[in-house]
This record gives sequence, C-alpha cells and structure tokens, in this order.
Amino acid sequence: SLRSDLGEMAAMQAQLLAMLGIEKLPEDTMPNAGGELARLADAVLAPPPGDWPAAGYVTQEYSEGEVNRGIHPHLGLDIAGPEGAPILAAGDGVVARTGTDPFLGNFVEIQHGMGYLTVYGHCRQVAVARAAQVRQGQIVAYMGATGEASAPHLHFEIWHNGMAVDPRRFLEGEPPTP
Repeated sequence: SLRSDLGEMAAMQAQLLAMLGIEKLPEDTMPNAGGELARLADAVLAPPPGDWPAAGYVTQEYSEGEVNRGIHPHLGLDIAGPEGAPILAAGDGVVARTGTDPFLGNFVEIQHGMGYLTVYGHCRQVAVARAAQVRQGQIVAYMGATGEASAPHLHFEIWHNGMAVDPRRFLEGEPPTP
C-alpha cells in the first residue's frame, strides 16, 4: 500500500513540475522523508530572478538577432568587470548544471521557480555544485574570460519555459559599479 501511495505521489509531482514549466530537477534534489518536500516547494515557488548578478558595466545587450540577415542572436547581457569578481545568484533556486562549454566556458545554470532558469557564463571558477540550493545574492562563481571571451565578463541569460528572454525585463536600472 505504501509503495503504491509513493508511486502515485511521484506521478503527481512530475505532473506538477511539468505544469510549472520545470522539465526535471536533478535527481538528488527529489524529495525524501526528511523535509525535502519543503525544500522542493521553496525552489518551485520562488519568485523570478530579479537581482543583478555582478557589478560592472553592460557591454552587450540582449538581441534576438536576424538570422536571415546574418545577425546572430545574443541571448543575454554581457557585464564587464574585474577578473575574479564575485558572480551572485540572481534569485533563489537549485543549481541545475555546471560545466564547460566551447562558447560559455565555465558556466552555472540555476533553476528557479515557475519555469525560470538563469545561466552564468565565462566564469573563471564555479563556486557551487550541481543540486545545491542557492539563495539570491549568494556567490555562485567568479568572473573570468573562459570560452569565447576576449576579456573578463559575465554572460548572463534568463530563460522562461525553455525560451530566452531579455534579462532587462527583470533587472532594475544598471548593475552596481565595481
């Protein structure tokens, strides 16, 4: 009976996450009997990311591009700053992935509530591990020039339900100055 109930709860959880636009959280963030359901609820219901992730100067804006005219999209903001400057979580969430990419270099992806995902690229060093719960303003990495970067900066993206959106829709004003 208990095994059947747990199976039904897992199916309901999968449906709920799908309705909220969360494809899949890392498996080691799935709930267990030790209060993990509350942690998962916090991650799913967290507000959209809304804090600047780094101090510096915006050097390139978000652009959807015009591929038919040879203008490539730039799906985030570039924030230039000093090498090794802290990169902060733009909102509460769970680290979905970290790794290295040919374009982004060292990167961090954070899954936030309601289908939001933030991406932090060109990091000199990543300071969090996959499946870690992070709080808004927490250091997640340090600014660098890895991947396709000619100078230290953060490439910052916000995705909602699998679509890139302009981060300026969520961020007020300009980033703090270093």
